Amino acid sequence: MPETIIASTVAVTTVFSETERLALGGFLAGYSGQTRDAYSLDLRQYAAWCTSHGLRLFDARRADIEAFGRALETAGRARATVSRRLCTVAGFYR
Repeated sequence: MPETIIASTVAVTTVFSETERLALGGFLAGYSGQTRDAYSLDLRQYAAWCTSHGLRLFDARRADIEAFGRALETAGRARATVSRRLCTVAGFYR
């Protein structure tokens, strides 16, 4: 009996603009190994937080970054984790 293959269509939404993708890639290109992995995770979580708050990466203000830090604290993240994530985000914007 022949297999039935059901094709489905998935809508793909572009989360980042070309400029944002280049900036994120450029920042991460300066690192390798575990450091790059950690910074990648930090930026993914920050970008997800921005997206969930309707905020584009280059529209973020200091108050937004501080709100991200408070959200991490509220979620129970360790102080060292919050500090590292905020340092990664600050380094990205530099």
